[in-house]
Amino acid sequence: GRVLPRALTITCTATGWTGMKAIMDCSAQAVVFGMEDLLNRLPFAVVSARSDNGGEFINRQLYKSFNRKGITMTRGRPGRCNDNPRVEQRNFSHVRQLVACATYDTPAQRQALQRVYDLYMIIANLFELGQRLVSKTRDGAKTARIMDAPKTPLDRLADLTRQQQQRLPAKIKQLLRQRDDFNILELYNQLNTAIQLLHDSKRTGTTPATTKETHYA
Repeated sequence: GRVLPRALTITCTATGWTGMKAIMDCSAQAVVFGMEDLLNRLPFAVVSARSDNGGEFINRQLYKSFNRKGITMTRGRPGRCNDNPRVEQRNFSHVRQLVACATYDTPAQRQALQRVYDLYMIIANLFELGQRLVSKTRDGAKTARIMDAPKTPLDRLADLTRQQQQRLPAKIKQLLRQRDDFNILELYNQLNTAIQLLHDSKRTGTTPATTKETHYA
């Protein structure tokens, strides 16, 4: 996990599934509340979590919350952000590129920011293809990388679940059915509208207008 200004990001290292939560500040209470909400919305169980060394994660409240859920908590080395490379990648592609690094201070702006995150999580987890490194060999100054076949995080989750227990849980089956019902062009139109409303509210100081709600299961 990692907190950017007003954003809490988690990423599954096995599937690439990403969750984002808009929070009002980086206090332990806000991070615990946001983390519990993200964990409750995941379509799979979490057994371990790895964070950086920020005080928003290294605190008694979050440790107790993870302990109650049976989640083992570890952390990266101080000053080594590459210890958590996948969430760092998402902090750029899913957060900074999406809404830049501005802070959104009012509850209405936080709600509008979460609307942007919710829409993008549907697109990123259900539709965006990604590859994973299979092997890497070095020949002098050249490096050859072999990548696996492109898959979405949802497809990776389904494949991994089939390998482990053969039958897909109802939650994953529902997501696969729901993906067929989504219109990707409509989702992108809704996302662009939500981002524009968020930026307008930041620039003018007004309350963001409400938009059509869309969620996955």
